[in-house]
Amino acid sequence: MSERGRQRAPGDRPDRRREPEREREIRRILIAWDASPASREAIDAAVELALRHGASLTGLWVEEMAWAAGWTTTAGGSGLVTPPQLASIQAARGREAIERAAARHRLSWSFRVERGEVTERILAATAGHDVLALGRIGWSSWRGRRMGSTAATLIASSRGLLIPYEHDRTHVLLLLFGEERKGAGGSYSAGASSGR
Repeated sequence: MSERGRQRAPGDRPDRRREPEREREIRRILIAWDASPASREAIDAAVELALRHGASLTGLWVEEMAWAAGWTTTAGGSGLVTPPQLASIQAARGREAIERAAARHRLSWSFRVERGEVTERILAATAGHDVLALGRIGWSSWRGRRMGSTAATLIASSRGLLIPYEHDRTHVLLLLFGEERKGAGGSYSAGASSGR
C-alpha cells in the first residue's frame, strides 16, 4: 500500500516535523554615529548585515544640546573651532563614511542630524528600523575599553534583542527590533559573511 493510502493506526503518533525557523526579516538598519573608531566599525558591521538581508542604511548623528554653548575647543592643529562647527565637521564625516560604504556595495542609504539628548534621540530614531548598529565604546571609554554609557543605557532602555556579532571586531553592538523582540528569548546570529 502506498504511503498516501496508508491509514494511521490508533497507536501511531502524528508526524510533527518542525518546519525550519524563518530568518528574521531585516529591511532597515540604523547606525548611531559618534565619530569614534567603534562607530566606524559599526558601519562595517551594518554593511555586512545589509548585504545579507538586502537592507538599507540610515546614519544618525546627534548633536548634544551642550554643544550649543559658546565655549571653544581645539581640533588637532587646525586652531580653534566652536562646538557647532566641530559638530558639523563630525556629522559630515559620518555622512561621507556611510555614503562611501553604501556606494561600494550599491546599498540604499540616508543620513540625518538631530539635536538633543543622545540616547533619547537614538531610541526615538529606532522607530521604523529593524536593527540598531552602534559602537560598544565611545570616545570617553576608548582607553579603558569598557562599555560606554550610551551603549549601556540603550541596552537597558530598549526592548531590542542583542545580536551576537561573530567577527574579529569586538567594539560593535547590534540590537534587533521589530515585533520579534517581544518576549524574545535566546539570540540571533548576525553572522560575518556578506553573502554576496
